[in-house]
Amino acid sequence: MDIKEYILEDQIIFSDTLSNQKEMFQLVAKIATKNGITTNINCIIDKFQERENLGTTGLLDTFAIPHAQDSTINKAMIVIVVSKNEIPWETLDDSNVKIVFALLIPSIDKGSIHIEFLSTISTLLMNDDFRDVLKKSQNSSEIINLIKQHTN
Repeated sequence: MDIKEYILEDQIIFSDTLSNQKEMFQLVAKIATKNGITTNINCIIDKFQERENLGTTGLLDTFAIPHAQDSTINKAMIVIVVSKNEIPWETLDDSNVKIVFALLIPSIDKGSIHIEFLSTISTLLMNDDFRDVLKKSQNSSEIINLIKQHTN
């Protein structure tokens, strides 16, 4: 699997207005709907929240990987949101979240692509250089190029 196929420039958003997790989920759902990934904004928001209720998707160092799986998602994709504001989120190091890799997975791909996405993104986020450059990125093309440099 080549993760670059699942991350498009218009699915990388920089925001200076987010203040909580629900707003983050709403923004991701709007982007997913706008880009034809899903047809149901509210269902996607609910799926993100349901998953979060099972256990946090917050990681370390201001990162989170929320994910939604549903039949209303017609193609597996990743939406990246970089928030100027810190978002309160339960994380492994008690930090707030600023960068989200939101996974949108069709129900039919529940086990396969979902696990590959999580594995690839987790591996990328273990790389100190990747995280540092990602945090300093100013636009979507910089993030796309960074991901290309760190994946084969």
